Amino acid sequence: MRDPFIYRKQDGDFVVLATDMWNSEYIQCYDSKDLVTFTNSRLLHLNNNGMHAWAPEVIYDNKSKYYLILWSGNTDRNRIYVSYTKDFIEVSEAEIFFDPGFDVIDANIKKEGDTYYLYFKDERDPDESPYEGKRIKAAYSNELKPRAFDNQLMDVLIGEPMFEAPMLLNNMEDGWLLYGDSYYPENGKFYGWKSKSLTSGEWIPLKREDYNPPLNAKHPAYVEVSEKELELLVKKWGKRPEWNRIRSYSSPEAYLTTVNNGFITIEVYPFDPYQEMLWKIVKDKPNGDNIYLESITYPGNFVSIEKFVCKLNSDKNKASSFTLTRGFTNNDRWHAIESIEFRGKFMQIDGKHIRIKTIETEEDEKRATFQIGY
Repeated sequence: MRDPFIYRKQDGDFVVLATDMWNSEYIQCYDSKDLVTFTNSRLLHLNNNGMHAWAPEVIYDNKSKYYLILWSGNTDRNRIYVSYTKDFIEVSEAEIFFDPGFDVIDANIKKEGDTYYLYFKDERDPDESPYEGKRIKAAYSNELKPRAFDNQLMDVLIGEPMFEAPMLLNNMEDGWLLYGDSYYPENGKFYGWKSKSLTSGEWIPLKREDYNPPLNAKHPAYVEVSEKELELLVKKWGKRPEWNRIRSYSSPEAYLTTVNNGFITIEVYPFDPYQEMLWKIVKDKPNGDNIYLESITYPGNFVSIEKFVCKLNSDKNKASSFTLTRGFTNNDRWHAIESIEFRGKFMQIDGKHIRIKTIETEEDEKRATFQIGY
């Protein structure tokens, strides 16, 4: 399974669609009333041409009363296709939905006012003219008919190669958010932009310290849920995972990791292996404020301070305790990690390693500020 897409149907129930393997004419499909149980596992056959059926997404057309399953297919080149359905059991024969005259994949459509906006990936080689490939682009139309978007491209070129899987999200108060999946040179690296309006096509990059991409995720999708549905999800899966990531404020793409011969270092998040960056926050006492940092990958191994350098140690008796204080920033989601043994000294990035140091400069403050969460 790849590219899962969750959609709430007109009756309030959910359907989940996903790419089936790498080169399949089918997509996977599941039904769910609550996102806790999933039933009726099945394959929907979308074409007889040997095309792959990638990245399925859904939009409902109020005029035709059909659901449009949009997917990326390939013959001589890549295009966006549509299959119509009313029940996600029977689907129509595939039609070309969007073909601007060059390779495209990964369609995501949202409506603002009376206009539909289609964001997609330009699948052309970025090293060949017009040197715009592997970026996110947009088109618009006042209707959801096949080929209606073909000749209405917007002057939008988002991200540097290699970007794919655009996801638009209406942020209500602040307009729109757009996320893109960058798969090279680091895989699983998400970027974000914000815009007051889809009509403008103007996108401002989000600061990396203002959002934390989901762990080990590819090709984003989202669905809104009610408070009751959220309660069911929390009851089933738990309020939050056991693990945490500890992210640097001075280098917001990097996290504390254990991959370097037992030393605790700071590394840019890789898609795989990501487990080395996961930590368990263990309280010194049930009601105490002091904590230990235990490796999820190596259970029973804790951060310890040796000659003011942070290392991983399998001897619980040598584990160092810390306390979390507010980070050296105005944002209360960031923390400083103070040593209990060496009061007034904090975990701080020193090159790639983590040392216990006093704060002397503004740069020290940035290097000693971290976000702890998932």
